[in-house]
Amino acid sequence: MKRLLRILHLEDEPDFAELVRTLFAQDGLEADTKRAGNREEFEKALEAGGYDLIISDYHLPKFTGVEAMAIVKKKFPNLPFILVSGTIGEQAAIESLKAGATDYILKQKRERLPSAVRRAVAEAGERARREAAEEDLRRSEKQYRLLFQGNPHPMWVFDLETLAILEVNEAATQHYGYTRDEFLRMTLGDLRVDEDSRRGPILSADIKAQGLVWKHRHKNGAEMDMEVIWSPIAFRGKLAALTLATDVTIRRRVTQRNSVFGRLSHNLSAATTASEAAMFICDAADELFHWDDFALELYSA
Repeated sequence: MKRLLRILHLEDEPDFAELVRTLFAQDGLEADTKRAGNREEFEKALEAGGYDLIISDYHLPKFTGVEAMAIVKKKFPNLPFILVSGTIGEQAAIESLKAGATDYILKQKRERLPSAVRRAVAEAGERARREAAEEDLRRSEKQYRLLFQGNPHPMWVFDLETLAILEVNEAATQHYGYTRDEFLRMTLGDLRVDEDSRRGPILSADIKAQGLVWKHRHKNGAEMDMEVIWSPIAFRGKLAALTLATDVTIRRRVTQRNSVFGRLSHNLSAATTASEAAMFICDAADELFHWDDFALELYSA
């Protein structure tokens, strides 16, 4: 092993415990082995903690290895436990493994102990790493739920290949008016307004554009200007994109209104007749009415 192992050895025969230490040394296994000869010594040593592995005789006076294993599993469920016995039947060995023993070794084949210890510690380390990775994944999923489901902006995940919507947050369902089930039956094309003179029908290549304003349709038919940004992610084994959308409808309407008034002011200053000025005012009023009616349709729905 690459580090010194701390091993607690439950064994009432000091000579056999010393033999085990010698086996470890001959095999190059660096281990600090502490012997406990009875239940009281075992429980006291176990309480101190810090052990990498337990080795226990199967039969001791007034105590058994199976009882010792039950104590260990209650306090340290992932601590490797190896049973050693001079006479253990096949059925007893099977029952020991079912009860949580990592391995069992016959004293007549004690030369197997060093390799069994190495394997048990390696498996415990791998299990700990796997559990840590799973815990990291659970934390990541929790953060995802907070960032995605709890985000006040509409968000969804779509398949980069088919453009199908794979997941959607509550803010999107509320803003667009569709239920989650309805969203999950849609593609990006279903969100887009059918006729867009600026870009035309949606194409797969459109998904490469980030931070653009797209004209989307609310379930009630109203059009919305949505500023969309996305980033690629792996989602459920698919190459997908995480999308965040911001409604800029009102902001663009205000900009449009200011532009209309700016042009009107310029045109009126250049008008030479009353009829020409009236025409400029009518044009501006038509344009303003169009935008205000549009916003009213959307935000009073």
